[in-house]
Amino acid sequence: MQRRCMKFFDLEAQLGGLFKILALIGFVIVYPFAKISLNKEIVNSIFEFSLNRNAQKSVSVNQGNCLLETNFIGFQEKLNEKKDKNCKQIYQVNQNFQKLKKNVNQSVEDQSLFDHVLDNTNNKNIQNCSLQNQKVQPKSQLQVALIIMKKI
Repeated sequence: MQRRCMKFFDLEAQLGGLFKILALIGFVIVYPFAKISLNKEIVNSIFEFSLNRNAQKSVSVNQGNCLLETNFIGFQEKLNEKKDKNCKQIYQVNQNFQKLKKNVNQSVEDQSLFDHVLDNTNNKNIQNCSLQNQKVQPKSQLQVALIIMKKI
């Protein structure tokens, strides 16, 4: 016959299993009471029940709740003010962007109209030169544009 001793890790595993079973039994017993207590706290926080013995406690809790509500309302107001300020800034930036976009488009249109008028004037001058064999004096772009505007 050989003597057999339990090793430390086997003992630890057995004790761990035992503690898990005890914890499971404890959770099964405590769960309904915890659920009832939670529901009671929720109902008491929503509805106010005042009993004579708890009247003073209720008053102090209500004052604390008022302070919390006041702080929360003040926080909401500050948050709404910041949102409004940000919305106004975004609106102003959008308006400025639209104005700049409009100005750029107008500038591009003006430049393309000026280039078109200048091209037409140069083509007419070249045709007049070739037909009449005359020298055409070079004019500045501004002078050409003014002449064309007078004709239009």
